[in-house]
Amino acid sequence: METPLGHVGTIISSGKPNATFTLIISSHGFKSANTIMTPFGTAIAFCTPSSTALVAGLGSAIQGLVQPAENPDPGPTIHDYDLSYFEGDPRKHAIAGLLNGTKFNVLVIRRHRSTTLGQVLTLLDRQNLRYPRIWCLFCRVAADQYVGSKYVGPTYHGTTHPVYATTAQQAGQPFLTAQEIRQKIALWAR
Repeated sequence: METPLGHVGTIISSGKPNATFTLIISSHGFKSANTIMTPFGTAIAFCTPSSTALVAGLGSAIQGLVQPAENPDPGPTIHDYDLSYFEGDPRKHAIAGLLNGTKFNVLVIRRHRSTTLGQVLTLLDRQNLRYPRIWCLFCRVAADQYVGSKYVGPTYHGTTHPVYATTAQQAGQPFLTAQEIRQKIALWAR
């Protein structure tokens, strides 16, 4: 089942979205200079350590092969992240099939859109979807981890996503450059 989340994304579930489940946010991610308030009663976990690029697939996370790598201390604020569509995710009907029998819902960002983690949390609250756990399945890179347009920061391998496993080896560069991320976000923000 697909449930729109405002204008920025779609929550995919095997039935009606269930706010007692864990929500996985699957997207590209880029660390913002801003901080956001964490929702009361929600534990936010990241599937990659801070300031690292993530090489992991959504299917692997749903199957339990990718687990959170960092659970920030419970507190009032965390870093915000710019989020955009991740082209390596399976199609929505395939995601729904992977979710059968699990305790997960998945949020995918719509093509040609960008948002922030803070905006996602606000939209979830407005739609009365208060998940007890949110797993952030996205990179947590920052602008200072680029030399020119080349990413030079560390990577974290939960499980190698098949799209990146082949294209990264062929291209020798598994991640979007900072310039490509900024271009996508600027294009999608129109």
